[in-house]
Amino acid sequence: MSRSEVKADAAFHTFDPDIAMLVGVNAAVVYRNLVFWVRHNETNRRNFHEGRYWTYNSLSAFDKKFPYLTAKQIRTALDKLVEAGLILKGNFAQDKFKRANWYALGEPICLEGQMERPERSDDAFAPEDSASAPEGKCNTNISEPYSKPDPSSAEEADADLEIVWAA
Repeated sequence: MSRSEVKADAAFHTFDPDIAMLVGVNAAVVYRNLVFWVRHNETNRRNFHEGRYWTYNSLSAFDKKFPYLTAKQIRTALDKLVEAGLILKGNFAQDKFKRANWYALGEPICLEGQMERPERSDDAFAPEDSASAPEGKCNTNISEPYSKPDPSSAEEADADLEIVWAA
């Protein structure tokens, strides 16, 4: 995905109606944007702290992202998301004077009482309503990062590549 495609996807504001019923439309839109950026950081293995991937923004940056919301509406939306457990709030800036807050995805929220993950729910990048989330209603926030095993040597990687190539 090119940089312009990432910006275009991040600029397209959507929300999940179930999340909106839980915390309101404004918070649901902000939540969807945070999910996008946390997963983007997870894919690029950036901003990993305390066992989670995080994204960060100042209130003025959020104000630019959501020009149709006031600063108070954004603050309220973020507070509702934290209170509902959908996101976590922290600060991992090297410079302690930076006022940007950091956000990670909270624990899974199952709105229809589902207590266990579907059989194929470990696919962190599957869109909702896909085969990996058959019920399509459990909003599982992947809080544990995927740790792809690194080959112990370049020779092993080359051998694996040859096997795949031969297949």
